[in-house]
Amino acid sequence: MTQTARRLVAIALLSSAALLVTGCSGSSKAKVLPDPNKAFCEKGKEYEALITSGKKVSVDDQLAIVREINANAPKDIAADTQVFLRALERVANGDKSVVDDEQVQESIVNVNRRFAQGCGLFDRKSTL
Repeated sequence: MTQTARRLVAIALLSSAALLVTGCSGSSKAKVLPDPNKAFCEKGKEYEALITSGKKVSVDDQLAIVREINANAPKDIAADTQVFLRALERVANGDKSVVDDEQVQESIVNVNRRFAQGCGLFDRKSTL
């Protein structure tokens, strides 16, 4: 994995961690979103497992999953999944500028938030 790809993964991981901490602290007045389809959630969980595995992950492996996420994205997050996908495609083609792009970073945070809110991506297993 290139340094640029690692930085995009780091952005995704940091936004995942931030959502884990703040994911349950929503307003009761928050807009209720429809449940995303099963494929969107499954691919989101697969991507999360891949980038947190500690193993070397190729951009091509990430692209395969993010393409499926984008193809199955609910309408409310489709623009952000498209930005995320295009950023990974640019990384695969050697464009390193996307890592510092604020729109890309914001889109990754938004996609992670949608997984957290709609798919239970960060649900904790309690022993209580």
